[in-house]
Amino acid sequence: MSFCRSACSSPSGFLDFDGQTGPRPGLGPAGENVRGADEIKLGVFGLDRDIDWEGGAYGEDSDLRPGLVDIALARSATAVENAVLVGDTPVDVEGGLATGVRVIAVATGRTSAEALRAAGAHSVLADLTDTEAFIKFVVDGS
Repeated sequence: MSFCRSACSSPSGFLDFDGQTGPRPGLGPAGENVRGADEIKLGVFGLDRDIDWEGGAYGEDSDLRPGLVDIALARSATAVENAVLVGDTPVDVEGGLATGVRVIAVATGRTSAEALRAAGAHSVLADLTDTEAFIKFVVDGS
């Protein structure tokens, strides 16, 4: 599960927010892994360079997703209305919804797009190959 918010940079080589107006989204983790595991996991793909590690929340911070989202919001000084949670499980979706954060679900894991929709995600993508659609969901919410 990732936690997007405004006023930071995006991961190099993955998403290009340069064409948007307004603040660029930043990324911070909010998931069940311990911080070291997240750093390794994202580092393998070169996605660790622009992550706000201090603004994230990790498995050692809370056992429940809503708690992780609340901690990430507080650490990053991000208002709920400026945050987007990106996850691939119903538990991720529930964590975002419970805290009032907009949720983008991506069916890249074991959970189908239909199950993620049923869990209440605001937007659902089959995968992240359409980066333009993903950026639109993050920036515009549509």
